[in-house]
Amino acid sequence: MQAYSPDYIRDALVRFAYHSNAIEGNSLSLGQTEAIVLYDRVTFVNNKGVKLRDIYEASNQKDAFYLMLNMTNNNAELTIDNILKLQ
Repeated sequence: MQAYSPDYIRDALVRFAYHSNAIEGNSLSLGQTEAIVLYDRVTFVNNKGVKLRDIYEASNQKDAFYLMLNMTNNNAELTIDNILKLQ
């Protein structure tokens, strides 16, 4: 697999987490998602809180992203078990 720069991987992670969660109705902004997946921090906009579920979804996307990269780098087969690990 082609090697990508750490900056590219971080950018892809943030966008992957943000857009995947937005499709499901997650209310986090792109900036909030970035703060969670890159810095393990939660930011607020206009003193408005965020749902705990939204935070967990972003954090879980981070785990799934790195698992997917690891599977790809190790040429893992596309099996039901591997798909379920990503779910």
